[in-house]
Amino acid sequence: MPASQPLPTLRDLLTASASGVVGARDARADTRRGSVYDHFSGSGAILFTREASRDRDLFRAVYLDTAEGDDLSRIVKLRFGIDRIVASAGGGTALLTRPTADAGPGTIWKGTRILLFASAASPGGSRSYAVSSDSPVGPTTTALTVPIRAVDLGPGSAVSVSGPSIARLDDPLWDGSWQVAAIQCSDGTLLEPAADLRARARATQLAARKGYALAITGACVAQGAAHVALLDSNVTAQDHGLSCCYVGDAGFQTPARLVRACMVALESYRACGADLQVLGMQRAAVDVSATVTLRDDPGRLPSSEVALRAALSAAFALTRYDYDLDELAGVLARADGNVQSAVFQKPAGSVGVLVGGQLPGVLTRYALGTVTLSYRGPS
Repeated sequence: MPASQPLPTLRDLLTASASGVVGARDARADTRRGSVYDHFSGSGAILFTREASRDRDLFRAVYLDTAEGDDLSRIVKLRFGIDRIVASAGGGTALLTRPTADAGPGTIWKGTRILLFASAASPGGSRSYAVSSDSPVGPTTTALTVPIRAVDLGPGSAVSVSGPSIARLDDPLWDGSWQVAAIQCSDGTLLEPAADLRARARATQLAARKGYALAITGACVAQGAAHVALLDSNVTAQDHGLSCCYVGDAGFQTPARLVRACMVALESYRACGADLQVLGMQRAAVDVSATVTLRDDPGRLPSSEVALRAALSAAFALTRYDYDLDELAGVLARADGNVQSAVFQKPAGSVGVLVGGQLPGVLTRYALGTVTLSYRGPS
């Protein structure tokens, strides 16, 4: 690792040289600033400080935490396979038109500048763009779309505008009647900061590490699983050391082929061969029937039916493998301020993920079924 101590300064090196002369050569030597000895010590001190700076920079260039610039980009690419986001100019197209083709054929050369006028589409002021490749013009062509790029790097070049007098060509062409009819350009990018690149590299490495949830999930998705749920063995009261990976297709069904494929794939992703079994999923509809108590007589209040049904639908739209009646009552209360409480006839009670305190053989994904709501005033 590069040394954490500060580099020696010129004063430090001159002092060391003077001490060496006095201690090893002449106890009465004149080592004051400007003396003969100081002439030799000064040039040596300058060279040593440069050498120390170079050594430090070379050490820093090979470590992820200290590398900068191109060195950091190269390290991240070689070690993690990640490309750094570099500064780039936005790209797009411009539509050029001319009233007639009397001037005949020609070429709109690469680098031809286009100045976009300040307008509602360009509130930051005028912007410059340039044609990004040579564009030949036919003898009868009166409209031509040419590729363009922003002159400046980074964001701020995005635009999509059309119409007369929106821009002008800033370089002369063989036909002076060419005009800019429309411009469409995207934003560019800025160079990714070193700290962000390091964080992204570490996050990518952690996600791909064997035995971690993201790596296991990714392996199952690669085998065709649309839904993956991982439950550790310690979620039960008695930890038997057996974890479960539940997989399902887009409809939360689990063909036998999918289970076998995931079991084989996970052999390369389980850490130290930890016990992990692959099980299936199923889908079940939950019918909801509830009596909703309002803060006033229902006939005096606007109907809450649409809002409450939408709230229940949104609650079950999330991928959920359990439900709690108190939570559902809170969902209804948040959906409409007139709701005081809700008593559920269906379902009969809350349902958790565990079955009898143990991990289930098949994980159930609950979806909203029929909804029946009745209303009453405060008691």
